[in-house]
Amino acid sequence: MGISTAQKVVDIAMKYLGCTQGSAKQKELIRIFNTVKPQGYTASWRDPWCAEAWSAWQIEAGNTSKQVPLSANCGQIIRDAQKLGIWIEKDSAVPQIGWGILYDWEDSGRGDNTGSPDHIGLIYAVDSKWIYVIEGNKGSQSVCGKRAVQIDGRFIRGFVAPIYAKEGAAKPAPAKQPAGTSQTTYTVKKGDTLSSIAKKYGTTWQTLAKENNLSNPNYLKVGQKIKIPGKTSTAKSQTKTVTYTVKKGDTLSSIAKKYGTTWQAIAKENDLSNPNYLKVGQKLKITTKK
Repeated sequence: MGISTAQKVVDIAMKYLGCTQGSAKQKELIRIFNTVKPQGYTASWRDPWCAEAWSAWQIEAGNTSKQVPLSANCGQIIRDAQKLGIWIEKDSAVPQIGWGILYDWEDSGRGDNTGSPDHIGLIYAVDSKWIYVIEGNKGSQSVCGKRAVQIDGRFIRGFVAPIYAKEGAAKPAPAKQPAGTSQTTYTVKKGDTLSSIAKKYGTTWQTLAKENNLSNPNYLKVGQKIKIPGKTSTAKSQTKTVTYTVKKGDTLSSIAKKYGTTWQAIAKENDLSNPNYLKVGQKLKITTKK
């Protein structure tokens, strides 16, 4: 079974917003968790339930423990994420929608936080300064509620970064290489990032992410093969550039679909450091084929 999209998990989590411990919705979360019983544990609705909520949302979305860590224990979630290769041990990382954020309430705020995790939430939005989270067992009221966390802020323990399916149709077959183009394959080494590889070959990380169908460009494995597209010798298609004004509810993906391009291309053309953050009224240059 394929993994769901990040948005599907977020949409499921939002259905439980406002439920409190002991409520029908909270007990439904525990019931869903117990359909799998990760690590053989049978949860009770009386338990602290942040990790059960994270796990139940993933289970309801159809995701398995081979794709996303499922557990009633935050420490086990980190250990399983490390085994899956989707643990981000960097407080200052800029996360993506659908990632899990782990907290350590005893964080001193000095250096990278490597303490024991106390809590977990699901990221539903990110902008240039803030991470927006929905989580179970929040606060003294033990509610499913929202929280805003500053990027690289105190108490961040790290991130679970599942490699979700992309929005839209099933993954298309790889496109045939056009005549007159060349292609190099690069083998990832320890310490490589997509940006450092792109710089080495005079391209962009967005181009490499698109060429290699990378849903999580922050995650590379040592030994992974990265296709580096070459320059084409054929003449470029004629293009035109338009200016688009961002409206309420727009996303970079929805704008790209409207103009027959990609969100990566728009982000590159407009030098957007955070493609998840758009302001109503913002002007975007979009180059498309005539």
